[in-house]
Amino acid sequence: NTLLFGHSTDERIVAVHQKDDRTMRIYFREDDTIHSEDAELFPFFFLAEKHLIQGFDKKHWVKKLEGNACYQYLCAFEEWSAMWEAVRFILDKVNKLSEQKVESYQALDSLFLHSDPITQYLMQTGRTLFKGMAFEEIHRLQLDIETYSGVSHKFSNANRSSDRIIIIALSDNRGWQHLIDGKKLNEREMLLDLVSIITEKDPDVIEGHNIYNFDIPYILKRCELNNVQLKIGRDGSTPRSFDTRASYADRAFEYTASEIAGRHIIDTMLLVQSYDMTKRNMESYGLKYAAKYFGIASENRTCIRGDKIAWYWDNEAKTLMDYALDDVIETGKLSEQLSGTSFYLAQMLPFSYGHVARLGSAAKIESLMVREYLRLKHSIPKPGVGTQTTGGYTDIFLTGIIGPVIHADVESLYPSIMISKSIAPASDVLGVFKQLLKVLTTSRLATKRKMKKMEDAQEKSKL
Repeated sequence: NTLLFGHSTDERIVAVHQKDDRTMRIYFREDDTIHSEDAELFPFFFLAEKHLIQGFDKKHWVKKLEGNACYQYLCAFEEWSAMWEAVRFILDKVNKLSEQKVESYQALDSLFLHSDPITQYLMQTGRTLFKGMAFEEIHRLQLDIETYSGVSHKFSNANRSSDRIIIIALSDNRGWQHLIDGKKLNEREMLLDLVSIITEKDPDVIEGHNIYNFDIPYILKRCELNNVQLKIGRDGSTPRSFDTRASYADRAFEYTASEIAGRHIIDTMLLVQSYDMTKRNMESYGLKYAAKYFGIASENRTCIRGDKIAWYWDNEAKTLMDYALDDVIETGKLSEQLSGTSFYLAQMLPFSYGHVARLGSAAKIESLMVREYLRLKHSIPKPGVGTQTTGGYTDIFLTGIIGPVIHADVESLYPSIMISKSIAPASDVLGVFKQLLKVLTTSRLATKRKMKKMEDAQEKSKL
């Protein structure tokens, strides 16, 4: 279904990243072999009024789109930098014509832009990641660090020269396990060893629990202090970091996300929080609790309090090493339990795998609709202003023990009502939303029926 999976049939793409101003690099996996190809990128944005781009002197194209929705023009460029120069040109022009100044392109009503080059490329081409692949085919590497703090501090701080990384625990989904031992190597040697191992192993995904807010920032700071370049990108580049936030219902979580060229980062702590958004019964999002909650903790699991790590390193280093290895093993199992959903969504959505795992539902739905409107060269509507509404009507007519019990249920109640009553966004003139809803609801019900009949536990889990 091209509407759901994109209009390209290219399979086994495991990563995409921006190589330079004009080029994207695409990585394909065949068993244990990775090969890449380069493709042209034509950066673009949607524009409401053609006159706003008139006078811009870098090479560009402006195409009038079908329909009469707000953003009626598609502007495309030869270079990523030229697109951003055009954005600044439009921003300056708008501010000259208006009394009320706009400071950022994000506040421009006349412009609709996806600022991520990977998303732009995938939207243009209809390509998506992992088509033709099962979750177990990607190479996933788990990472966890243990850090040391001096006697006057309970917890380690990457900025203190007296503190350091003492253990780097690694494992993968192919049965490999490894410890980089701070008793045998100094910190600089440990970091160089980590770069060498990741380069040699060449994983598609690096996983960790709270890896965004702890492991990666700590490693990057210690690399800086030890004059080590963390060249773990598939192109030999270092990670790029940026501050962001995720919202899970009424809970917001701020963190420093990182991106590695040609690889994906999965933070299992974010996956746990997303899972609990509907369950609302988890007491903690820490790794030890989550492992017990999902039934993946081993009976002889080593447990050490965070403020006791330095003591164990000085007195019982072997116990601490066992603890670190247990951490990566549980992270891998936790990811197997929770990240498959993001993997299979990445086969549909025009985002990187790591990006999919961080996104909310609204952004995912919108991306499918924008991609289809772009493919059909149709204008897209301006986002509407949301309105507050009350919840569904509920009441209690009887209390106490009631029987005999008769089970009554409506499969996929809300989608079924929306399909039968043709409920959809009024601005969706092409009817993309209704088509998506029908396909997804039909697929969901069919999959649930398959699950009931499936006896093999692994296949049932995959479904």
